[in-house]
Amino acid sequence: KMRGDGEWGGNVELYAASRVYRRSIRIYSSIMGVWMIDYEDDGGEKKTGNGSNRGGCEEEGGALLLSHHDGDHYNSVHPINKSSNSKQ
Repeated sequence: KMRGDGEWGGNVELYAASRVYRRSIRIYSSIMGVWMIDYEDDGGEKKTGNGSNRGGCEEEGGALLLSHHDGDHYNSVHPINKSSNSKQ
């Protein structure tokens, strides 16, 4: 049910999604700044979404990116690809 458009979740669902999908979640907020929900792999090693896949949700294992606004709303966000915006 949660996969469908129009469904909602909060912090508990974000932590669960991080564990189920084995991905860190980076959340951007104009009020609270940037924070991470990290997950631990099967060996108990903390994965932060930093490093070579720093926040790149397009890369395997990169952090999922969300915005948080109006106190209780989350949206997915994607990095701006500067090369796609340039006219050649």
